[in-house]
Amino acid sequence: MLASVAACTAITPAVNGTSAAQSAEITTKGNSVATLTVSIRAQGQPLAGSRVEVSPDSSYATILESSWTDTLGLATFNALPFGEIFLRVRRIGYDVQRRVVSIAARNTHFVVEMKPYDPEAWRREAGRIFQEQLKAARARPRHWYCTVPPDSVHAAALAAVGLREGMRPYLGLPPDSASFVNSFRALQPEECRGIARAMDRSYGLIDDTLYVFRVGKAFWFPRLGYGILADSTGRILMGFVVPD
Repeated sequence: MLASVAACTAITPAVNGTSAAQSAEITTKGNSVATLTVSIRAQGQPLAGSRVEVSPDSSYATILESSWTDTLGLATFNALPFGEIFLRVRRIGYDVQRRVVSIAARNTHFVVEMKPYDPEAWRREAGRIFQEQLKAARARPRHWYCTVPPDSVHAAALAAVGLREGMRPYLGLPPDSASFVNSFRALQPEECRGIARAMDRSYGLIDDTLYVFRVGKAFWFPRLGYGILADSTGRILMGFVVPD
């Protein structure tokens, strides 16, 4: 019986000008998956230990598959859909690489050349992206909103209680720890809009929603950069600032 089925398959005639082989290939693409082999290299040599991620779009919010490269610098994915997919490759000491790959055959091989991490180049690129995002944010109406869950105020105060104890009087902060914690509070809507506008002028804000507390005469933004303390004019009193 199996031999008869095989024989019938071998002599399947063309349909509408499509050969049996072409029909089989179309069926494979419509109902099956493809294999993608990614070769990661640095200066022409295989790069083991690289993290390769596959996403359906450029946001990389959803990861279809991920894998580490082996000693030959290879990562293989055996169950990808046909069409366009997005690759992201990461490894310590190297810049993140992103690529768009078009999968049109059952087996596809793709090469990614990694570049050594350059902190200056990274800062320039991060600054460029930040300025683009800031320009887009400022081109639309701003609707400032300061969100602080009521039960998070005390926890945030305790987390920040070590802020520059010896410099507190110069920063507009209560000098002793108990007063510091007790002065922590969420902002009223008008306060929120005022400090948001001031910070946008001096620092630049991409998001209209802020996580901010009032402490003494200052405002504490624990999630801007690595934490920013500012006065009511938006002048940064303390903080290590990096563009998000």
